[in-house]
Amino acid sequence: MDSYACRLEAGCGPGAGPGALAAAAALLPLLLLSGPVAGSAYAETVPVSVGGTSHEIRYEGNGVSITRTDVDEAFASVILYLDVSPEGGTLVITLPRDVIDSVYEGDDDEFIVIADDGDEPSFEETVTTPDRRILRVDLDAGTEELEIVGSLLGGMPDGGGSGKEDAGAPTAPGGGQDPADGDVDPRAPGGASPEARR
Repeated sequence: MDSYACRLEAGCGPGAGPGALAAAAALLPLLLLSGPVAGSAYAETVPVSVGGTSHEIRYEGNGVSITRTDVDEAFASVILYLDVSPEGGTLVITLPRDVIDSVYEGDDDEFIVIADDGDEPSFEETVTTPDRRILRVDLDAGTEELEIVGSLLGGMPDGGGSGKEDAGAPTAPGGGQDPADGDVDPRAPGGASPEARR
């Protein structure tokens, strides 16, 4: 008897006692209908609108899903509203540079990542290409909001101008206040220091 036929026969082969095949066949539909295993990682996309243009941001969540997005043009940031499992989770998010980027004097700069109430979760940039940057962020259980702050939104500082600039304030190239006038960071929207952006 060949091995395939043996597996179909009750009581043939190691661990294949009477009815083993029937029991496995009965469980198969339940496994298929249950969907992804809790806590598993899977690729999703979420829409984000920058300057009236809709973009898709791709992410993989392990115990994390993004329920909606928003942008803050004044701070060149993307805000993610989250559902995080009771065990916490990890978010791997692909940030297209034409949506959000963080550069200083033409070089890549680190994003600022802020969770609920100013907490700074552990994160790392895992991939950098000419058209995208990928971040891996570890999130605590119950985290509801994550803000990713850059220097460019929609390919432009301050999202192309939010209309919130002070018309009387002197500006330097790049839109920040003149650094000679005080302790400001010219890469920050409106000239605010990185700490003030948090």
